[in-house]
This record gives sequence, structure tokens and C-alpha cells, in this order.
Amino acid sequence: MPALSAPPVTFNMPTILAITYTLGRAEHDPGILPRLFAKLVEPDVDPEIVQNYCGAIAKSFVTSGEDQFGEPTAMGFDGFQRRCLDAGLVVTMLKITQNQRPDPRCSIAAYHALDGLMELIQRGTLAERRGLRDQLLAGGVLEVCFTKLADPLCLHRSLAVKTLRALATSGFLGEKLSPAQASEIIVAMARYTLAGPEAFVSEMRAETTTWQSAMFMGSKGIPTSRSAKYVPRYYAMSQESAMWTAHGLLCRDPPPKKSFCLEIVQKNPEIFDLLLQCAALPRSPWYPETEADSIASEVFCCLFQCPLDVVPGITTSYEDATMKAEAAAEWQAMVQIIRIFVSRPGWVEALVAVGAKVNNEKVDTIRLMFDQVKRKYLAQELPDTEIFLQSFRHRGTLRIAILRVIATMSYAAEACKIDDASLVSLLRMAYLCSAKIVPFNEINANDLAAQYAWLERTQEIYRSPMYIDEADFGVSIIEAPLQSSPESIIGPTALIRLLTLLTQRGALPIVALPLGTSPSTSLSHAVQITSAPIVRQCVALARKRLPARRAEGKKRWTKEREADYACAAHTGAAELAAALCVFDAATEGTYAGEMSGVHEELVRCLGEAAQMALEMGYWRKALNLAGCAVADGASLGGALNASLRSKNLQRVEAAKSKLNLPDLKMHTKLSLPNTVATISKPWTPKMIAAVNNHEVKVAKIKGAFIWHSHPNSDELFYVLDGSLQLELENLDTVVMDKGDVFVVPRGLRHKPISEAGAEILLIEMEGTINTGDAESSDLTVIPEDVRKGSV
Repeated sequence: MPALSAPPVTFNMPTILAITYTLGRAEHDPGILPRLFAKLVEPDVDPEIVQNYCGAIAKSFVTSGEDQFGEPTAMGFDGFQRRCLDAGLVVTMLKITQNQRPDPRCSIAAYHALDGLMELIQRGTLAERRGLRDQLLAGGVLEVCFTKLADPLCLHRSLAVKTLRALATSGFLGEKLSPAQASEIIVAMARYTLAGPEAFVSEMRAETTTWQSAMFMGSKGIPTSRSAKYVPRYYAMSQESAMWTAHGLLCRDPPPKKSFCLEIVQKNPEIFDLLLQCAALPRSPWYPETEADSIASEVFCCLFQCPLDVVPGITTSYEDATMKAEAAAEWQAMVQIIRIFVSRPGWVEALVAVGAKVNNEKVDTIRLMFDQVKRKYLAQELPDTEIFLQSFRHRGTLRIAILRVIATMSYAAEACKIDDASLVSLLRMAYLCSAKIVPFNEINANDLAAQYAWLERTQEIYRSPMYIDEADFGVSIIEAPLQSSPESIIGPTALIRLLTLLTQRGALPIVALPLGTSPSTSLSHAVQITSAPIVRQCVALARKRLPARRAEGKKRWTKEREADYACAAHTGAAELAAALCVFDAATEGTYAGEMSGVHEELVRCLGEAAQMALEMGYWRKALNLAGCAVADGASLGGALNASLRSKNLQRVEAAKSKLNLPDLKMHTKLSLPNTVATISKPWTPKMIAAVNNHEVKVAKIKGAFIWHSHPNSDELFYVLDGSLQLELENLDTVVMDKGDVFVVPRGLRHKPISEAGAEILLIEMEGTINTGDAESSDLTVIPEDVRKGSV
């Protein structure tokens, strides 16, 4: 008997069975998806068909490659997803999501169309995410999102936010935006967060728009009384997405330059006001577990984050003219950012309001909100204990983010003309965060309030880009772009810095409040905080915390092998030690008894931080920190331990040798042909120059190299002579001849081949290893000297 042929595919049946069959066949028949996509964008297509197909495609993206817990098992588009992209998925779905036909089914289809693309981008490899992002940007996805933010349906306004969040946190959107574009998005997200849930509630009560509840409550026909109760909670979750969008644009690797941040705030200076208003939002009873406020404080903090290779308050030690100039330019940009902020009306009160919100909130009130959220606002599940405890960590984040900014601003107080009234107004916030913290093992087991207070007071900001947490990409160690020490360190740092400035200005002791001081500051508080006994107590406590923090850094390295996290502990302690040293000089040794050994502690912390930078391969950071340790150690003369001085000098030389600093200073032009002629072995690149944080190399190549990728660096290939083939994983091979240029994106596996031989020029980030992430078993055929370069 002849074999039975498969039933023909039809696109005119909106049933689940028919759609499942069609999409299943599409995995094996490449002609189906192009015809399907053409059908879905026909102007008179049945709304039921486009709604159900878009929903099914989006669902397939959600469930692909997940384990039993709904977590991705591996990153990378599967065969069906690649076929969808090849068939024009992006163009099709962007067109469908802009459909304005007045039919709820078209609105639902429009939702699924864009939502499916966002689910897809979160499942790609790093290279696939960037590729899809570029397609979306070319298709006008930003314009689509801004249009949807003004949509009459809350479903689509929240979809715009969800889309921008996925692009910012998973799709590396920040890499492609201009400062002006980033500024507009951050402002839009802040305004969305501040708008409140009233419009969402009105739509749930209106007969023509209440149908939207089925999309976020999971079933049709929900009474308006119930959907109106629940929708504020839905909106609050969307507030978090809005803030994560802004966060993702700034918290990325590598972090944006301060000049970039400066252009953001120059475009919209009100960005400071909006973010602080978001941070000061009161906790909502319908979503008490919110972290929108703490995320907003982190976004605000990102704008003031110093470059990671410096310690705030400590002059950089670079001898190289280029490095010195770059560091100076970054600091000047920071000064301008601070100047813009302190020119905003009410900036002091805005900072104080965030701290006051945290201080005035009662534990019992928080607990009651959590207990009632399911009954009053129909939370699908009662938040568990971990979520409840997390709310106290968020409170801690709010505090230390503001303290971090206060400390940073203090270094530009004179340049930005920050007056005494402003400094005095911030004293109490810093003082309250400088008090003793009772160790957890000394807290009474029945004293829950004390345990919650410990959680928030030991919170630390060490925030990596969100994609790092989504899956294991095999990414090498990166430093968190956003960092703030816990309250025990940043609290006294901010307080000592404020006291130092007031001392230098002759404004202490305080006998009257300066004109313009915040109404939240009383004279009695100011007098008490600046009294000699209280200052002496604060200095002594801060001094004791330095070796403890250094010990914490040592533990993070010796026990957990986390060089990046250990480095943050050491640099935070170094900043506090430096602040104490400057205060000691300003007070002419008034508190010398409490300061004993603080200068040597500064040298030790800087040296340990430099060592961690060396362990990470961050040569420039290591050079600066070790150089600072040597410079500060020199001021101690013979009082400094000789072994410590020797270690720091060795660290300086190690960093210099890795950076090849003597060979990188170009005092004359260089002939590429003559330089290449000095290379005798293939696959042994020679570094010829450095441009900012990138290395320029030339190499001779012949034969085939190994498959590898560079997770943290793009790589530019320029063929000087001959021809080169670049095999790219899951992409077409790139054939390059003399004069051709190609950039291999970071994270994309590639294999260079040149059978006849070629001469090439490479540009990549400093410290990049030629064999990248290749397995050790692949490297046995690669000579050791080859690994010193990069291909």
C-alpha cells in the first residue's frame, strides 16, 4: 500500500489543534513559515487566527529549552526559532503589534506578537541577542514602544515597559543608544513609575476595556470588582520593570563613561528629580514586596558611580600621560554631573526624603501589608518569608545608595559650591548610618525587629548586569558596574567627609544652623553630632571597622575565590581610611589617639585591592591601586613595614609589565610592513600600541587556529596582506582579502583560517587572551608563547 501523505497545511483554522499541527510541520518544511507570516499581516485576516497564532508562537518561545522548574537549560535559539527569524519573524511581529483594528482579539494578537519577541531575546546566546536586538532596532522597536506608552489600553502600556526592560537587561540595548536616547527612555520609565495605578483601575471598571483582565489574571469573565482590586498589583510589577529598564541602560559591562552619563543629565536634568521621587515612593499595600524604589535609588547611584579603577577621594597614580588625561576627563565629567544635580531646586530635601521614608516606616505596618495582600488585593500567592525579608534588604539599598552619592559629591563640594547649609542638612542621615551594628549572633532569637534591622544595615550593593543572572554563559569574571559598601563602611565615610568639609571651612563647632538648612535638621541634632565626644566615638568606631572589612575581603578571596567581590571590600575600606586620614589632617591631630595605624591600614587596603585586580587581569586598575599604595606608603617613611612596601612595588611592576607601558608610548610613526617583518612565528601577535583600553596588534597567520570566543571583548580583524577565512558559529563564513575589515562580536565562537598565509592587524580590549574560552584539551597543540597574544 502507498504511504499515507500528511494532511495539507491550512492557515484558515484558528483551533489549537490546527495551529499546533501547522507549527509542527513548519519545523520540517521551510516553506510554511513565510506563507504563514504573509497570511498574518493581511489587512482582512480573521482576528481569531492572528490572535491564536501569535499566542502559540510566543508560548513556544517561552517553553523552549526549559527544565521542570521553568528555568532555561541552555542558551541559544533552537531550530524552529532560527527558521522563524529567517522567515521574517521580526518584521511580521512588529507589523502585527502596531495593528490598530478596534477588536480585542487584534489587541491581544498585538500583545503576543511583541511579547514573543522579548521572550525569544532572553533565550539567545550573547551573539544571538545582539543580532536580534539589531533587527528590532532596525525595525523601529523604540518608536513602537514610545507609541505604546501612550496607548489607551493599559495592557499595551505595560507591554511597552516589558519590552524595553527585556531589551535593556537581556538585549544589550544600552550599547546601541546615544546618551539622548538613553535619557529619554529613563525619563519615560520614571514618569510611568510615578503615574500611579488609577488609570489601570479605571480601565478595569469600564465595560469596553475590562476584558484586559484575562491577560494578567489568567481567565476570562472576571468580575470588574475583582479585576479592579487586582490591577494595582499588576501595575506595581510593571513599575519594577520600568525601573529595571533604566537600570539596565546604565548597569552594563563595560560601564558607560561619565561623559555619557553627563550627556544623559544634560539632555534632561529633571532625571535627578524623577528618580529621587521614585525612590521616595511609599510602600503600596497592594504590592508590599516592591523593589521599584530601591532600583530607582540604584539608577540614581549609577549616574554618580566613579570609574572602577579608582577609589573615590584618592588621587590616581598614573604616570602614563594618556591614562592621566583619561582619568582627569572622567573626573571633570563627574564634577559637571554633580554641579547639575546641586543646581536642581530642592535637591537636599529630595535626598533627605528618601532616608526619612525608610526611617519612618514601621515593621508592624510592613508585616500587616504582607498579611493582607492576598485577601485585599487578590495576590495569587501570599509572599513567602524570603520575599518578606528581602523587603528589608531593599530598605538597606535605599540608604546606602543615597550615602554613596553623598560621599561622592563631597569630593566635588568646593568645585560645585555646595554650601554649609546643605552639608549640615545631610549630617544626621550619615550619622544615623554610622552607629554600631549588633552582630547577628548577639541578637535575641525572639527579637525579630532587631534581626530585620541587621538585614538592612548589612546590605551591600554589588550589582552585575542582569543577563549574568539569567544563565551561565561562561562569561569570565567581570566587576559589578554598580558598587556601594554596606552601611558600616559607607555611613562613616559619608559622615567623616561632611565633617571634614565643615572643619576645613571653619564651620565647627556648630552654634547656629546656617541659613537654608533643611527643616528636618534641628539645632540640637547638629550640635550633638558635631560635638567632640560624639565625633571621637564615630572616628574610633570607623577605625575599628577597617581591619574587619579588610578581613572580609581576604575571606572572599581565600575561601570563595571571588577576586572581584574581594576587591570591592578592600576599595571600600580604602576610601574610609583615606577619609579618616584627611580628617586627621583637617583637625590637626585632635583625634590622633583614635586614628592610630589608620594610614598603614590605607596602604594595606590599597595593596590588597591591587592584588585582586591582578588576579582578575585588570592591569590598569592594578597599576593605579598599587601605585596609590606606594605613594601613600612613601609618606609614612620608615614607619611602613618594609615587606608591605616591597609587595606594592612588585604589584606596580607586574601591572606595568602586563600593560607593556614602555612599548606603548608612540613618539614617532610606525611602519606596519616593517613591524610585521620582524615576526618569525605564525599565530604570535605583537602588540604595537594601545588606544584607550584597547590593544593594537599585528600578526602573521598560516593554517587553522582553534574554535574559541572572547566573552568580554569584540575583536577587529584587518587584513594587511593575503587572505583570511573567519568561520563563525551558526553564521556564514566571512572571506577577507587585503584591505578588508571585520569585527567578531564578543561571545561569538570563531575559527580563523589562512591556508596560504596572511598578515593581519587586530584591535581588542586589553588583557584579552588569544585562546579565549577554549577548553584546556583544545590548547595542547598551542605553544605557550602563542597564548600571550590574541586571535
